[in-house]
Amino acid sequence: MSKIARYLPYRLELTAPAIVSTLFGDPNSASTQSFIPGSAIRGATASRLIAQGSEGDSADFQELILGGAVRFLHAYVEAMGERTLPTPLTWVRPKTQGDDSIFDLASSADESGQRLVKSDLPPFVAFSGSRHIGVRPRSTSRVHHQRDRNKGRAWAERGLGPVETAHGAVFTYESLDAGQAFRGLIQCLGESEEDVDRRLDRIEGLLHGGAILIGRSGRAGYGGVGKIHFRRKQDSEVRRGDIVDSEIAPGQPFRVYLTSSCIVRDDSSGQVDPCALTRCLIGRLGGESVIDPDAIRTFWEFERLGGFNRKWRLETPQAPAVRAGSVLVFQARQCVPLELVRRIEREGIGERRMEGFGRLAFLKHRDIHNIGRLEESPYQIRQSSTPPSPMPAAVRLIQRRLLDIAVQREIDARVEGNVLSTDHLPNPSLIGRLRTPLRQPDPLSGLKTLEAWLADPESETSLKKDARRKLENCVLANDKSLFEWLREHCRLEVGTAVAAPRVLSRCRLTAEADDPDLLGIAEERVAAYAGRLIDSVLSALSRKAAAQNKEVEHA
Repeated sequence: MSKIARYLPYRLELTAPAIVSTLFGDPNSASTQSFIPGSAIRGATASRLIAQGSEGDSADFQELILGGAVRFLHAYVEAMGERTLPTPLTWVRPKTQGDDSIFDLASSADESGQRLVKSDLPPFVAFSGSRHIGVRPRSTSRVHHQRDRNKGRAWAERGLGPVETAHGAVFTYESLDAGQAFRGLIQCLGESEEDVDRRLDRIEGLLHGGAILIGRSGRAGYGGVGKIHFRRKQDSEVRRGDIVDSEIAPGQPFRVYLTSSCIVRDDSSGQVDPCALTRCLIGRLGGESVIDPDAIRTFWEFERLGGFNRKWRLETPQAPAVRAGSVLVFQARQCVPLELVRRIEREGIGERRMEGFGRLAFLKHRDIHNIGRLEESPYQIRQSSTPPSPMPAAVRLIQRRLLDIAVQREIDARVEGNVLSTDHLPNPSLIGRLRTPLRQPDPLSGLKTLEAWLADPESETSLKKDARRKLENCVLANDKSLFEWLREHCRLEVGTAVAAPRVLSRCRLTAEADDPDLLGIAEERVAAYAGRLIDSVLSALSRKAAAQNKEVEHA
């Protein structure tokens, strides 16, 4: 059994859009995965070996491609110069707040009392000390139309008799944008450092600095041509502060975090079964005498994996798998040696490990429900040398409407969180008076008018004491009075916060990460968004006050 594992990090920059096909979607279209699978780098290595004259039965080919000692791990999007990892499936956001707090479902301590939701989290995260930085790889969808090359249009093929066969299907290709960088690892197992370093140096010599093809449809302008560059070798795959670094004591809980999807088989039936992962891990860790099977908690999702062999022009077998980012919580009955933990980490688990599947990491279990904030950072794509063309008026109008819809969804979430458990509501007439300035044609003027009403009580334009007292007595769900909340939100910065980068990314029409036209539209609308947030909260309070009055009348 191999006792030495070394990892060769690499950075892959796409110089052309890449379609890394998935198994789902319209048969006439193609969707892409959000990362570069290890099978793509493995195939590129095999292609270079064949180009140099090494056939499939040669010693080099057997050692680097088929032997199992070399494994090509997935390349995930780069952030802050590091390789990101799949976002843990235990991470959730509060449903009723507009902040970026992250809660951990694997923790047994839940003191938040909030409704939590899994959606809208970035697929990848970078762990930088105590900071968590979420990243979304950039992708673009393009609509294509099949047409005759000479006629320049769709056509009909006439067969025998009056039957005609129409040609000219409309299909969509989704691709990873060019200019993005992905970071992955090549793992090599061996009995000696000399053999490990020799194999990794051989692979580096084959691929370093050269262009490789990623994905499909190279003739259609995709093909994902990428340049790969290698970094200094390292001794571990995952670098996080909560990695298990000592033996696991009896009674101590710990976590298994999947850094890639995992395909496992049931030992009794021989069938591929994702649910067999827990039994497989218990067996690897020493059996039920070492791991308590009744204390296992699973936070996982399943998916179907497949692929396509371009050399054979055939699909590879499909199999259900446990999705990357899944977390399993175990509890030890007996001591688990650190050497056993490290062996399982370097060997992986399940099938297709040479292609990057079955990777995992053992983490310390911490009962901290609120783990901090997730700083979502839009991935910076290398800027093109040609300036972007101005957005046409019709497209600008569509972009503005899409942005308004996305911002309104963000506002609705914030409104629900603010008025969820609010008492001592102002009377409807006072609420209606506060909403009046916000209906002016100029949103900025309305904000200034409302700000003057909430100014120093000695001011001539300020609200009267009775009205101020009613606003101060109304406490929102965030323990702030309505008066204090209104004063804080009569600023343009509020509109900028509502139109956050993660909101802009949902409605972007162009392929550019920081589209100047979209940013310009958002900047023009910040006053309107701030006024819309205030008006939406006041409207919700008005509806709640009306419902309370009806209950009193019926009583």
